[in-house]
Amino acid sequence: MTDTTQEALPALSPAERRTMRRLERRELHRSRSLSASIALAATALAVLAPGALVLAERAGIAIPGLALPGSAEVDAVAAQGSPAGIGIAIAALVLGLVLLGLALTRGRRARHALERDGVVVIAEDRVIAAALSRAAARAARSTPDRARTLVSRGSAHVALRTQPGYRLDAAAAKEGAAALVDALRPKGRLRVTAKEEHA
Repeated sequence: MTDTTQEALPALSPAERRTMRRLERRELHRSRSLSASIALAATALAVLAPGALVLAERAGIAIPGLALPGSAEVDAVAAQGSPAGIGIAIAALVLGLVLLGLALTRGRRARHALERDGVVVIAEDRVIAAALSRAAARAARSTPDRARTLVSRGSAHVALRTQPGYRLDAAAAKEGAAALVDALRPKGRLRVTAKEEHA
């Protein structure tokens, strides 16, 4: 009699692997429609350009014949007080760069892909955090409400809240949470840290 409970999954074709990677990418990243990206990029450039022109003028770099709508008003504000005007221009420049970056990059969802053969498994970070909190509390011989976990892209931080006069074993909590991370097998590295917080 042969044991068939551990049958190997059939090998995936290259097309199936590509499809799985595409599905995983879709679930991990927030899609931005073309119209939203264009609107965000246009707003970023509208904020970025006058600030860049004012900074160029203040630096003594004159761009002959280049004047954007609204740059005269921004320049008038900048001319009233040199430090305040430069501050406004720098703020506009930074805001424009941030908006431009948001328009061009994909939004990352708070999720992790887990290593599984033949299937795509995605777990939300808050679900992973709750499981890690329970595992850490159990390992530290505490109740689950005494552990709080924050999961980010590459790390999981476990905080153990102690009562006065009572200590929890942060090293055991870290080992318990790390063992669960090893069992979950998230794609990419998920580093676990644990510390005590006094109530």
